[in-house]
Amino acid sequence: MQEYIDGVLSGDITAGRAVRLAVKRHVADLKDAGARGYYFDEDAAADAIMFIEACCKHTRNSVGANAGDPLILTPSQRFITWCVFGWRRKSNCRRLFEKAHIEVARKWGKSTFASAVALLLLAFDWPIEPTAEIYTAATKESQARIVFDEACRMVRRSPSPRKRSKVL
Repeated sequence: MQEYIDGVLSGDITAGRAVRLAVKRHVADLKDAGARGYYFDEDAAADAIMFIEACCKHTRNSVGANAGDPLILTPSQRFITWCVFGWRRKSNCRRLFEKAHIEVARKWGKSTFASAVALLLLAFDWPIEPTAEIYTAATKESQARIVFDEACRMVRRSPSPRKRSKVL
């Protein structure tokens, strides 16, 4: 992860203003988060990435991947997962970010990424939240349904989630 952070900060990785600011905030927070009541849990962040890459599979042929291949996150997807699942509150060890607004370009892999994150929250979030709910939003119901359908296909194609879930 440090390679991505360093690349964005140095300009070796092309990134927009919002991404550069997010990376700068992450680095700054690593230094002074404790004073504000939160901390970064590298193990939790790494576990989240590991779950997605080890347990989630592509469900259809796409650029650089075939159906059934492991879902390997791009560096920007890894950074988002790293931050969302790594930052924790000192008071209760829960994730600092309970909501995430991710705005990216077409063909970035939004539906596939969102489906994998939804499965992560469903099966592997820590600490377990018994009444957790997962939502996707879009301008049309049919668009929001894409993530649900993709998550269902992912469960059916991925052995580990398939053992622990039942798609209805």
